[in-house]
Amino acid sequence: MAKKILTVTLNPAIDRIVSVGKGDIGQFHAGGKGINVARAARALGVEVKAVGIEGGVTGWMLEGLLQQEGLPHQFFVVDGATRVNTTKIFKSGAVRREFQPGPVLGEAERRAFTAFFKAQLKGCASVVFSGSLPPGFPVAAFTALIRCVRQSGAMVVVDTSGAALVAALGEGVDVIKPNAQEAGEALGFRLSSKAHISKALRSFHGYGIKKALISLGKDGMAAFDGQEEVWVKLPVVRGGHGVGCGDAALAGFLAAQVEEKSFRASVRQAAVCGRAAMKVDRPGGIKRRTS
Repeated sequence: MAKKILTVTLNPAIDRIVSVGKGDIGQFHAGGKGINVARAARALGVEVKAVGIEGGVTGWMLEGLLQQEGLPHQFFVVDGATRVNTTKIFKSGAVRREFQPGPVLGEAERRAFTAFFKAQLKGCASVVFSGSLPPGFPVAAFTALIRCVRQSGAMVVVDTSGAALVAALGEGVDVIKPNAQEAGEALGFRLSSKAHISKALRSFHGYGIKKALISLGKDGMAAFDGQEEVWVKLPVVRGGHGVGCGDAALAGFLAAQVEEKSFRASVRQAAVCGRAAMKVDRPGGIKRRTS
């Protein structure tokens, strides 16, 4: 049975992480949520490939970073520039993030990417859509990609926000993993208490979502599979930039599912992986214990 995970980053980035006051121009990493998921999944021993869309102007830099890392990938090149996102870490521990929009795709480029994407689905057990849509990328085009995956028989996993997340709910995908703010915006109410979070999990299940996970930051993670509600809270890790922690958590959950662990054990592994990524320089980077 196929166990390969395909991650899809429609709007990847070059992540620049700067420690302010240390005279450092910053460390550069291949970024975007799907790339981060792939990075963490590979660290957990899962067969994975990252695909997506890159702007040719700065895409050469993204390609170089991916090749240097040795992460299996194949990206569709379009006009425009791959965005550069900057995370600044201050001596006080404060973190400031600056995001760029990414390339704008024309209709012909979207059609060509869809054909490229369909060719990537062979042999995949699950396909993970992570992160934002590129500027001007229609939500209808996003849901069309989801339907391609459903037709292939692979599991559909979504970690996005806004209109894209709402659209994914309408498609009844298999797994979602928003954070509390994203979940609240999609459902129309604020997740300000445990009761609200529980309501959100059950609301997602009402949309046909088989397994819903909600990242709660320092408060851990909550999840529901239609039968069991699981809450995991681990000791807080101080410091670090936090970029890619949610992506590492999703990778941890999927890796546990590949290993056919229970839902409860999978959610706990997700929380552990998210915390482990907190202080690793590379977004979504985790180190698997060998003993």
